[in-house]
Amino acid sequence: MTTRYSPPIAKFQAFDANGAPLSSGKLYTYVSGTTTPLATYTDANGSGTNTNPVTLDARGEADVWLGTGTYTFVLKTSAGATIWTVDGLTSSVSFGALSASSGASLIGYITSGTGATARTVQAKLRDLNSVKDFGAVGDGVTDDTAAIQAALDTGASVFIPYGSFITTAVLLLRVNRQRLYGTGKGSIIKCTASSGIFCAIAVVENTADVEIDNFTLLGNASSEPAGPAPVRGIVTGTNSTGTAHSAVSWDARCRIQNMHISGVTPGTTGFNLGMQVNKSNKSLVRDCVIDSIYGTNGSFGYGIVVHGEDIDVVNTNVYATISGQGRHAFYLTSTPERVHVINCHAEGFRSEPFTTNIGSGGTGLAFINCTAKDCMTASTGTHDAVFAFHGGSKGRIIGCRAYGASASSDNFGVTVKDHDHALVSDVYMENVSLHAVYIENADYTRIANIHMNLVGTFDVSQYGGVTVIGSDYVNVDSVTVGGPARFVARLDSSVPQPVGCRFSNLLYSGSFTFIVENDNIDPGTNHVTAYALPSIPRADLAAAGAALDGRVVIDD
Repeated sequence: MTTRYSPPIAKFQAFDANGAPLSSGKLYTYVSGTTTPLATYTDANGSGTNTNPVTLDARGEADVWLGTGTYTFVLKTSAGATIWTVDGLTSSVSFGALSASSGASLIGYITSGTGATARTVQAKLRDLNSVKDFGAVGDGVTDDTAAIQAALDTGASVFIPYGSFITTAVLLLRVNRQRLYGTGKGSIIKCTASSGIFCAIAVVENTADVEIDNFTLLGNASSEPAGPAPVRGIVTGTNSTGTAHSAVSWDARCRIQNMHISGVTPGTTGFNLGMQVNKSNKSLVRDCVIDSIYGTNGSFGYGIVVHGEDIDVVNTNVYATISGQGRHAFYLTSTPERVHVINCHAEGFRSEPFTTNIGSGGTGLAFINCTAKDCMTASTGTHDAVFAFHGGSKGRIIGCRAYGASASSDNFGVTVKDHDHALVSDVYMENVSLHAVYIENADYTRIANIHMNLVGTFDVSQYGGVTVIGSDYVNVDSVTVGGPARFVARLDSSVPQPVGCRFSNLLYSGSFTFIVENDNIDPGTNHVTAYALPSIPRADLAAAGAALDGRVVIDD
């Protein structure tokens, strides 16, 4: 590519010693500092090459356009006498050169600061790899699937600028330490597949340290199982083609954060499953919002599903915003190990919002400082609860809250079933239709600092606060229950009967048939060590004392 030499006048022009035009003068052009000829050109496109030397016309002029490189000019008279020599001449840049695909390589760049190294603007811009660099349009109409996948296949981090980028097939992340990211909610990937695909975005098995963050992902499902769109939004842990779950378990260390996962038409369409962390160990999901979940049965209607080890889900809210849809918000399955759900919120789910798969087990699981609002509206499971462990051991439910309406006639507040050494602490729940806390076949479980308001509402003559069934060495301490209900706490008489259990500091208000029902079961090992008694006005002392075997607190 050639560019024009830019003297202070329109053409190159030379003069003799008397100031007259240097008619028939000779201009020799060399590689700077040498006598090696270096060509010049008759036009900006370099289509015509000057003779060397260039012979000036009667006005002492010539068209002289420079190519790349640095020049030495030597000007002589027609007789060969040297007038002057100038070294170090370079071309200025033409608009044509700048507008070419390599134009940015002609412009220098250096950042501030000691030790900074000069680069071209082209090198600087290539630090950021945008999907638009590969032909994506982002107009909400053009199918950008191939362009986005081409950007991902470079292995570099890929930027999604502001816009709506349509996809119709799964996007595959299969390079270690790759990042797919946007500017925030205005960067949108809208999956509008016309037939069911496995997921919209897949992290392929054995790919490590991938990051997905700061954009919106929209789905198009309007039925289950698959609808017209992907079943799942993001899946970490698929086969190589993103068409099925991976059978491989590996240390993926994926990080998914600041994502909004919703529907192409929010409140009407969405994903059947928002996000799935599948066997992608040591991964982190944080600061995400998932709504417009479509589905209620089987494997559908889920916010986040986790299967793996050492995985944290933090500060993430999941909403069932499609009327009548949404099964589980946070679902731990297939023998998860040390999975922690922390500071998360679920709202509007028909069944258990925070739960483990029945019979799948799992060790060291935790729901910590989580909230649920208006959930359990259509639960059908035998032991469904707002917060539930079904199988496993050593789980924790701490600092959690369950608020709002509960229309189901078959729900518990907390279930710990087939799960030993559990800790349930500092939990509030309200409007529970059956048992507030249900402990079955869960030895060495501790229940502490539980506040229950309106429990057993389906039938206050049958249900109540804490039920212990078939579980040994359960410790129930500092429980507050707002009645009416059948019992504050209960030892179930079914065989095998509980042994070694302790009940202490039970505080209640309202009418209860029993404080601890069946407290005479194996009194040699099961103990009610202390009640926190209701306050009684002095005027009612005699009657109240008789009803409570003389154990009262006088309220003056």
